[in-house]
Amino acid sequence: MADLAARICVPCTVHTLPVPREQRAALLADLDPAWSLVEDRLLRRVIRHRDFAGPLAMAQRIGALAQESGHHPDLHVHWGRLIIEFTTHAIKNLSEADFVMAARVDRLLAES
Repeated sequence: MADLAARICVPCTVHTLPVPREQRAALLADLDPAWSLVEDRLLRRVIRHRDFAGPLAMAQRIGALAQESGHHPDLHVHWGRLIIEFTTHAIKNLSEADFVMAARVDRLLAES
């Protein structure tokens, strides 16, 4: 996971190539097992909390990390859980940046 999190997050455009399907499983294996592939175009992780403040605070920390990296997830804040979803909107598919950012979120959560 550390190597994946350390990769450069290249800004994505409509010309960004999606990660080939045969490479997605290997990249997913480098992430926390809580991540899953959804419809083969979205990375999702659900984090559970005992209140609303926890998911909200974590969403703010992940948002700051995303802003710094220039690659942004969809964050869904609910009472008791935070849903994090990465996909590259410009290509409507998964790019390497999605996996890099998921690894960075894992690192952020491990440091919490």
